[in-house]
Amino acid sequence: MKRYLYAALALIILGFLLLGLPRPPREGWWRKDLQFLAAELPARHVNPFFKLTREEFNRAVHELDRAIPSLADHEIIVSMKRIVAMIGDPHTDITVDFSYFPLRLQWFKGGYFVTATTSAYRRSLASRLVQIGDMDIEKAYAALKIVIPHDNEYWLRRQSANFLVAPAILHALKIVPRMDKGEFVFEDANRTRFSLDIVRPTHQIDDSEWLQTPDEAKVSLPLYLKKQNVNYWFEHLKNSRTLYFQYNRCEEIETLPFSKFAEQLFDLADTPSVDRLIIDLRHNSGGNSGILWPFIMGLKERPNLNQKGHLFVIIGSGTYSSGVLNAAELQEQSQAIFIGEPTGARPNLYGQYKYFSLPNSGLVVSYSTKHFRRVKDDPPALAPNVTVQLTAADYFAGRDPVLEKILGYTEKRVRARQ
Repeated sequence: MKRYLYAALALIILGFLLLGLPRPPREGWWRKDLQFLAAELPARHVNPFFKLTREEFNRAVHELDRAIPSLADHEIIVSMKRIVAMIGDPHTDITVDFSYFPLRLQWFKGGYFVTATTSAYRRSLASRLVQIGDMDIEKAYAALKIVIPHDNEYWLRRQSANFLVAPAILHALKIVPRMDKGEFVFEDANRTRFSLDIVRPTHQIDDSEWLQTPDEAKVSLPLYLKKQNVNYWFEHLKNSRTLYFQYNRCEEIETLPFSKFAEQLFDLADTPSVDRLIIDLRHNSGGNSGILWPFIMGLKERPNLNQKGHLFVIIGSGTYSSGVLNAAELQEQSQAIFIGEPTGARPNLYGQYKYFSLPNSGLVVSYSTKHFRRVKDDPPALAPNVTVQLTAADYFAGRDPVLEKILGYTEKRVRARQ
């Protein structure tokens, strides 16, 4: 229902007008939704006030209630998202299917870069976004923080790339003056700045309409980008006697249960042609953390692989939710060297989320029902033993500096670090 929120509201109002009935009380609708949210979220969340006080929460609700008559629908929705984000739990959020300007951004060290767009804005590909309207990109990022549920800076940077091209959010936060188009300023590889007026599409963009970089027709994609939509898979890198296992989603594949997959993986791992095992969790955004257990048990039975220099776990800002829980479990149960960037969530996190819907708008609210404690302290992220940051130059050239670093490891170097 959330996908068609605005269309549904418009049709309902039109129906009332055609039938000659009084127009439904818009303000009353939103106020009832707000009060429902204010009552249900604290009652359902396992610990709603671990970061803010009930008084701060109630004050924000009261301020929005007073402002509703002067706000457009999208501004009310964004304000509700801000209230929910105050909880400070990334799994607690209001899900809205916003429309977007035809730009896909990704955060790298040094800024937000365009990784995909349509032919009309071809010039922006691989360029760095430096300004939206009159606002510097870092100021825009600071403004967005209040509506993005997060518990560390790494997830915030990752998610903000989507919010920076959402017209409803940009307009509600006074970053752009209108929702149908916006002025975006970019900087190319030669540090030349240029601006483009980006228009929000009026239709769904088909996959074939997107121009992407790196373009697989011109640049061979690195291994970690080839099968992001497959829950789990492995490949034997014969020249380096390495078994590469990418775990993208904590969810069973119907045609290949994970226990069967783990058997196949270890059948190969037990051969003389494998001397090193890599587990890549960079894309793993969660699911059921228990699915990985057959793999962890298999590792513990193989001391030849479960040792430093022979076992590596790759993590990054996309390692989130159950992906982080699995990373923490591997840290406890194995001798792996962790490499990459800090995770997008704390290892001690709120999760196992459920949903409820607001009665009038149908907006869906998620909330956590459990707190997971995996480590003694409470660090903002699970940090790697060896930090390797992916740069925009690496990405656009089709390089994976993390895998390169691992393949360049020798046991001598590992012992030198101990």
